[in-house]
Order: sequence, then structure tokens, then C-alpha cells
Amino acid sequence: MPWLSNDAGLYVLTSGFADLAPRPDVVLSTRTGGSGKWFDDFPLIHGQSRGFGAAAARSNLLAALNADYPSYENGTTASWFIYGGTASLAASTDCAFHGLRSLKNTALVASTTIRAATITVVTPGSPYTAQAMFRGIAGKEYKLYIVDNAGNVASSAIADGGWQFITVTRTIDAAATWVYADVVARGAIAGEVSYWDAIMLNAGATPLLFVEEEALATSCTVPAPISAGDSASFLALCRTPWPGDDGVWNHIYSIQDVSPRSRLFKNSDNKVYLQHDGYTTDLAVDGTNWPAGRVNVVAGRLSPTDVKFALNGVLSGALSGAYSSTTPVAAMTIGNNSGGTVPFNGVIDLAIWKRAMGDRELVRLSHRAMQSLGI
Repeated sequence: MPWLSNDAGLYVLTSGFADLAPRPDVVLSTRTGGSGKWFDDFPLIHGQSRGFGAAAARSNLLAALNADYPSYENGTTASWFIYGGTASLAASTDCAFHGLRSLKNTALVASTTIRAATITVVTPGSPYTAQAMFRGIAGKEYKLYIVDNAGNVASSAIADGGWQFITVTRTIDAAATWVYADVVARGAIAGEVSYWDAIMLNAGATPLLFVEEEALATSCTVPAPISAGDSASFLALCRTPWPGDDGVWNHIYSIQDVSPRSRLFKNSDNKVYLQHDGYTTDLAVDGTNWPAGRVNVVAGRLSPTDVKFALNGVLSGALSGAYSSTTPVAAMTIGNNSGGTVPFNGVIDLAIWKRAMGDRELVRLSHRAMQSLGI
């Protein structure tokens, strides 16, 4: 996949822990269970402002049901099932908002209902919020419900033919012992199709940026993002349960593990290395400059003249090696080495731009991210 022709970038969200929304010139991709996807623009989710936002820990209760992907990237319909024989369901590649698949709901009768499995571990008297992206037939009404033992509440929207956001919040009954979400296509004619994606049910009264699950050692692959001779810059937000001096390998990204290689990793010698073609630069880390349990910010550049990175605003050391004009053009693996044998124990958000940022710009980008994330 070639680079975009302007200063836009690729944004890859491996698990979604940080509310880092790309700049307007950054293009969104998300974890897809093994394959990255490029989008023409950044879909602004439920009014989330562009730029950096505060990190927020959150989990998708639908993922907790069966440890699968509520964006259907594993090819199943996850926890959703047909209610009353009114529809047929499929994890479809026809179109998708998140990743490569969405939940395809084909009406069998005039009004279709599909339902997520019941969440039985709830806090009675507390608010719960359901949210989804849907793509329906223009002019048709679609509803999203939250249901508990005592009743339900719905939100409705009229489809415009494109992807739209819908959300609903309900404070469940004081005696409630379960909660679930329903999706309803009102007045559908047999054979009509709607698509649902990025469905989330969370405890709380506010819709959140979609996340499949909070996970460790997940990875994503982006098809060949770098061409020979290209320059690039990146920003990686890494949350880890380990300190920098734990003595364990962790790969943030790898395009190729053998020469000519391009990879960013924390080695067992407790240094972070950036290697690209024949260049190497590194920075020693410990529990102070890479503390456990928080986001650590790595911004770097790759170019035919040098490579450099800044860790939490501190630039890496001297450059060694030489450029050989044999830039690796293989797929980029995020959260593992190319062979899949050195996973990153944590969660990564990674953005890439098609140009080489200078030292001062890398430091400014790092500090902007850190300030916005409250670091």
C-alpha cells in the first residue's frame, strides 16, 4: 500500500486505550485481528474533538461476554443473535466502519430485532450506555435499546445511507440483575439490509471512544507502509504493566527483523532501539524514564539520512551505522516482531506521517501528547 500523496498519515489503534484522535490530516485505521485497513478520511466518532484527549480506562461489556471481537473481525456474529426469527445475521465484508467486517442484518419480516447476549454482572441502580455505528437504508428508522428486568429505553435515528452514530443511556432498575442491548430496524421490508459496527455497552452515563477490549500482547499488521527511499515519522503511545528495566524484549513495531530491517523495540538490555535500514539509535530506559502502569510516548523519524526518536520528550543517543538504500517494504507488524514471536506486553496507539520530522518537532509532538494525556 503506497503512502498517501500529501502530509497525511496512517493512524493505527491496536486496542483503543487512549482517546487520541488524529489531526485532520491523519487517516484512521484500527486493530482488525490481523490486518490493517486504510480509510479515505477520519470518521469523527460521537463528536470526539480532533487532537489529543485525556486517556480513559474503559472496557466493552460485550467483549467480556465471550472474549471475541464485537466488531466481528473474527468472522462470527459475536454475542448477537436473532430475536424472534426476524432477520439473518452475518459477519460481512460488504462494508465496515471499524476494521474489515460489520454485522450484516438482513430482514426476513417487516420489523427486525437482533439482540446481544445478557450481561448478568451489573450494578443495580447505575447507568449503562450502549452505542453503535450503523449504515441503513436512507429514510428508514433504526433503534438501539438498553433493556433490564424492569423495562427499556431506546434511541432512534433516521438513516441517511452512510455510517451514523447512535447511543442510548439507561439507569437500570434498583433491583436489576441483568442488562442487554437490542438493535431494531423499524418497518423493514423482507430482504432489506442494515449494517452495524463498533457496538459497545459500557457501565456509565457517557458514550466512549469505541474499544473492543482491554488486552495485552495484541498485534495488527499494516500492508507495506514504506517504499524504498521514503521518509516517515511516527508517534507511539505505549501503556505497559512493566518498567523499562524489566529485562524483557518488547516490540512496538517491526517491518522486517532481518537486514535491511526497520523496527522499534525495547531490548532485554533495557534500551529502546530504533533500527532502520543500516541505522541504529538507542536510549537506556528504567523505571524512571519508562515507568510501569502509564502511557509512555515515543516519537521518531526514519529517513535516508538518519533516524531519531524521543522518549517522553528526551531524544535518543548518537546514530550508528549507514544507509544502504534497501529500505524494507514488507508489511508493518504493530505490537510484535515480524515473525510474531516477541509480542508487546501492553497496548499501543501508533500514528505515522509521510515525512521526516526534525528533532525539535519530535520533542514538541511528544510534549503535546504528554500534556494532553496528563503525564
